[in-house]
Amino acid sequence: GSPSEVGGTGLPGDIGFDPLGLANFDLLLDSGIDKQRSAALVLRDYRDAELKHGRLAMLAAVAWPLQEKLNPLLAARFHMPNLVAETGGLSPSVLNGGLEQGIIPSAVVTFAVLVSLVEAQGLRIKKAQGEAWMP
Repeated sequence: GSPSEVGGTGLPGDIGFDPLGLANFDLLLDSGIDKQRSAALVLRDYRDAELKHGRLAMLAAVAWPLQEKLNPLLAARFHMPNLVAETGGLSPSVLNGGLEQGIIPSAVVTFAVLVSLVEAQGLRIKKAQGEAWMP
């Protein structure tokens, strides 16, 4: 591949470290429209994606143990089914099982739709603000 343009983008933290040349691969949706995007735009989009994934991971890191601790208490208090009982007190997941029970499948679909709507709104704001946009 061609040499990486990392280090000349002007982004905070861009000190030129890209030994595998991954910044040369523009895999985002905008690359389908504009094949000549600059490295600065590609890195900006990668930075935005990394921030979103990091924020989602932080929410999951809090929600996972909180669900295991609070679901039995809230289920008993409000006379609802305990969704962590089937998995031995563990959060329902691909690894622990329990994703097929009760409201969980529809909740997962609803969450995916809501995240998609938030992402679509974020893309509209990003497009409206242009270069001035900050995550």
